Amino acid sequence: ELADHDRGAGQADRPSRRPALQDQAVVVQPRRAPLDDAMPSGDPTPHDQVEAEDLRARLTEAVRALPLSLRQPAVLTLEGFSPAEIGPMLGLNANAVSIRLTRAKAALKDLMNPEASS
Repeated sequence: ELADHDRGAGQADRPSRRPALQDQAVVVQPRRAPLDDAMPSGDPTPHDQVEAEDLRARLTEAVRALPLSLRQPAVLTLEGFSPAEIGPMLGLNANAVSIRLTRAKAALKDLMNPEASS
């Protein structure tokens, strides 16, 4: 610490020029924008969420109802595999996988929309 004679004349008794921060309360108000019903939200509505869950459940049931030869390539496709990747997994060539996928899609359309196929 500096001795009084090192600080200069009168500095030892003078208070600091900086205000004491703990003595001052700073209140920051959040910015508020008026709500606008026309402003779209990025979140799905509860109705959209229920519809998506219903569609997912119906798709799962329909995929389970497929015969195994169509279900396997359909499930692997839904998991993100390409026909070229699925072929070796099932002992088929990519063209055979694509044909089975086309048949699986047609069967799924019929299972998902039974009134449309009647």
